[in-house]
Amino acid sequence: MGILDLPRDQFLSAVSELAAQGVNTDELVRQYRRQNSPFAAAYDWADRAASNVADRGREAGFFGLLSKPEGTSGMEAIRNLRVEPQNFAAGLLGGVAQAVDAPSAAAMGLIPSQDMPMEALNTAGMTQLGGAAMPAPADALRMGLARRDPRLYHPASGIKLQRPVSEMEFGYDAPPEDFLLPERTIKIEDLEGKVLVPAFGDRTRAGGLLRSIMGQELPTPVELQGGADFMRSAGGIWASEPDAMATKAKHIERIAQETGEEPILTYTAMGAQAGDFSKMMSDAMMQQIRPSMANYIDPEAVARFDKYVRDKVDKDWVGILSPEASSYVSGMTGSNRRSLWQEMDKTSYRDAGFPDVGATRLAITDPRLIDAQPFDTGLTMGILNRGFEVSPTPKDVHSTYGAQIQGEYLGGLERPLAGELVWQDFFRKRREAGAKPASDQRAFMMTPSISQRVTSQQVDEISRYREGLQR
Repeated sequence: MGILDLPRDQFLSAVSELAAQGVNTDELVRQYRRQNSPFAAAYDWADRAASNVADRGREAGFFGLLSKPEGTSGMEAIRNLRVEPQNFAAGLLGGVAQAVDAPSAAAMGLIPSQDMPMEALNTAGMTQLGGAAMPAPADALRMGLARRDPRLYHPASGIKLQRPVSEMEFGYDAPPEDFLLPERTIKIEDLEGKVLVPAFGDRTRAGGLLRSIMGQELPTPVELQGGADFMRSAGGIWASEPDAMATKAKHIERIAQETGEEPILTYTAMGAQAGDFSKMMSDAMMQQIRPSMANYIDPEAVARFDKYVRDKVDKDWVGILSPEASSYVSGMTGSNRRSLWQEMDKTSYRDAGFPDVGATRLAITDPRLIDAQPFDTGLTMGILNRGFEVSPTPKDVHSTYGAQIQGEYLGGLERPLAGELVWQDFFRKRREAGAKPASDQRAFMMTPSISQRVTSQQVDEISRYREGLQR
């Protein structure tokens, strides 16, 4: 199930989580409104009509009634004008539908704040002038519907993708056959009475090497270290920053003592951009940015990026095209590395010759988690060794996280579950306390004491939920 197929409350919760990560979610909201509107058929008709004009290499104008050859102007455009009655009628109907739909969409929180003034004007224009007599903003549903292919929007990037995820080209070297333990399946009913604790982690891929991104070979392949499948690798059962890992281990030990159970460490997905913290991401990015690329990247964009980093992130920044940049980035804190890629993930930088940040994020993402939602739970599970001892993580095991704890990989659910179905105690307490969903992810990350005993009622609810999805 994609994010546009979620029930409205779940969709708005997911959007809040993405917005908290700095993702511009306006386009997702527009797409959700359009797809789930009672007027979806009108919007689709407008889409098809506009696509027909674009496919013929023409640009529509004058409310869609006329078209001219793409890229022409002046007398050449005038001489080649054509009347587009179907496009005009479809656009008119789409505009009326949008205006009628606007009050309801606004009440449901499905109109981005920046669209509200023009939506109001559009509604007023329909009332006063008898239809779609007023032009809508360029980003609104009514204009440019054919250009808004939902396949080109993904939470891995804050901007429109250059091509659908399914058409992106990444090259990998597979890991040795015995690098990862074989996958095992755990049924939800097997967990009844068990105590789960979250392993809240990024979505990075484990095993093998990343060799190319979008057809560009990397000078030095990037080792992929996981992620959810860290539990299946030859390293420890879980790794994190030393202080965070030590704190987590203490809480798991306390939970074991209080419950008399061996808590099951359960992978829970962070947002689609959480891998920005990792050295896998910075290695993959810096393999695409080298001093020799000075001839390919707009110098003004380079200067603008370097100024941002020095002003907002690190005053000692050496410069993105410096020969020392790669090693400097490797030595930065994870939070500062994340800031680099969050800033670079803008159309202005990509168009200026910088690497595609969204594509790079997807290249290091576990393919099973490409379409995951934040808090999706259960892809991998394990039990920590008694003693709960934390040890340093060897660089060849995981270069980002300096501390690990040993344990045994158990398996994973056949299909991850929405976090709200699993971590019911945490989410119930948050809602009872009046906490907003937008802050759930940070609270989840900053609360190492979270646990959940799986009840028979919970197993029944999850089973019914899965049955409903299969209908």
